Amino acid sequence: MKITILCTSDTHGFIEPTNYVDKGFTKPFGIGKAASTIQAYKMAHPDEKIIVIDNGDFLEGSPLSYLSLKKLIHTTATSITNVITMLAIN
Repeated sequence: MKITILCTSDTHGFIEPTNYVDKGFTKPFGIGKAASTIQAYKMAHPDEKIIVIDNGDFLEGSPLSYLSLKKLIHTTATSITNVITMLAIN
């Protein structure tokens, strides 16, 4: 049996790879990209036991997460948590 551990860390509320200010700004990060990468790995390796973990710092650091924590705590923070749930963290 092969066990693979996939890990995310320090996503800082970045759902999309953008700073939410500069149009066209993209980076190779974001929860959405991580979720796609994890899903693709799982599909390519159906016989492996895969454990997905997150090391934290997922809700602090981006303009969206700042707004979530300061202004719209109940609606937006819940939305970010729902996105994290898409990662299927064990």
